[in-house]
Amino acid sequence: MDWFRWWHGTLTDPKFRWVARKSGCSFTGVIAIWVALLERASCVTDGDADVTRGDVTGFDCDAHDAMLDVDDGTCARILAAFVEKGMVSDGRIVNWEKRQPKREDSSAARTREYRARRNATKSSDAGVTNGDADVTQGDDKRREEEIRNIEAYASVNSDASASHADLLEQAETSLACPVDRIVEAYQAAMPDNPRVKVKSNARCKAIAARWREAARLNCEPFGYTTTADGLKAWRKFFEICAQSDFLTGRSKPMPGKPPFIANIDFLMTPHGFARCLENMYHREAA
Repeated sequence: MDWFRWWHGTLTDPKFRWVARKSGCSFTGVIAIWVALLERASCVTDGDADVTRGDVTGFDCDAHDAMLDVDDGTCARILAAFVEKGMVSDGRIVNWEKRQPKREDSSAARTREYRARRNATKSSDAGVTNGDADVTQGDDKRREEEIRNIEAYASVNSDASASHADLLEQAETSLACPVDRIVEAYQAAMPDNPRVKVKSNARCKAIAARWREAARLNCEPFGYTTTADGLKAWRKFFEICAQSDFLTGRSKPMPGKPPFIANIDFLMTPHGFARCLENMYHREAA
């Protein structure tokens, strides 16, 4: 699943103000770390029985200190306050399964409901909509074509739990992500950065998500419609990242801390990818 639920009232929940006071950190920093924790919990692989959605045991506080440009130890203090408040327990987001259910209904059920509403509208407005036939019928035809595309994809999709939105996105995205070749490009361009030794489901999903995002971008070096052009763009991206002292561990570290060095997970997070693309870590190479 490539998304998670954000509940109304989160920003006004007094627990986050308590965490901010307890940790001695800003309210905005607390919210940012909560978002990062939810994203981490949502992206972990569900193919491993020991690591399911909701797990945050691998959350890297040091990396998020760097990403958020805050003092060392800030994220660790916020996480400790979340634990003390009972929002995180035993390495998991508390009540994750209750507040982040995998699915509440099926795409087939939603399709049937849509068709029922459409037919009811047609019946009730039969004498009114003829004058607007181009608008109404055009919308119906486009919607019917969308449903046919989704159902065609669903008929061959092995993930029976995929949502309507998931199927639509996948049906529209035919450019498969060459995960192995992207990893090879990263390791060739950034040989001194951490090697990729494990290609977990979560890691592959993160790479595929950035591949799809980059294909839709309209800025150098991205925006592509073929695998060849995509790989060329990612090689250029990694080559620019390799010129960054910060990303490659050549920057002067904080006192008592080792220098930060980016791994492929950092480069494939939405935040890290955006900041790299915007030259926040390698302005000298822009």
